[in-house]
Amino acid sequence: MSLPAEDKFIRLRITGDPDGTGTREAVFEWTTGDDQTPFSITETKRTETRTFGGTPLTLFSDLTGVDLPTENADVALDFGSSTFALELGGVVYAEQQLPDGSECRWGDGDGGSGTLTKTDAQGCLPAYKSTVLSYWLRNTRQSSVGDPLDESDAGEPATLETLQYRPDGVFDPIDVILESPSMSYSSGTPTVADIQLTAVEVASLDQALDALANDGR
Repeated sequence: MSLPAEDKFIRLRITGDPDGTGTREAVFEWTTGDDQTPFSITETKRTETRTFGGTPLTLFSDLTGVDLPTENADVALDFGSSTFALELGGVVYAEQQLPDGSECRWGDGDGGSGTLTKTDAQGCLPAYKSTVLSYWLRNTRQSSVGDPLDESDAGEPATLETLQYRPDGVFDPIDVILESPSMSYSSGTPTVADIQLTAVEVASLDQALDALANDGR
């Protein structure tokens, strides 16, 4: 059984002002799940637990009178600081289309399809798409909290949509920060590039801080 057509895409939304002309949204899309565009998605939970054993466990057993295994055994505590991440891999090429037939976006829409600008490479070769994605990531910030003193430099999470994590899916899109994003291509296959990145789920605190700032109490 193959994935439904509406699940065969990855979309990243990045908000920022990479060139000093104003904050706006850039959208990066690529399709997945067929012979031309193989892909991989790995969902992981990074468990951050604290463990202790040995002497502390022996002391705890002595103080409480509870018979606990004290040899080659640890007690693990999860303080709720674990993170959820998706490791994404795929292929990007020029004039790539979404399942509905529309062309994949790659930037803020400046210039139109097939026209390269500093902030958009929709319909362009993967080498140019790689440069534009790097430009956005190099000149914007993704974080849980924007800059309260300078709105033009505010950072906020990127938004990931893929599989059923989408507005009309079973799950909501995910607020993320991006780790180790990369695109690679060669002169032998200039029309195709491999893309790899890890999207780590984070909480967006801007709405909560705005509500606190506007609270007159």
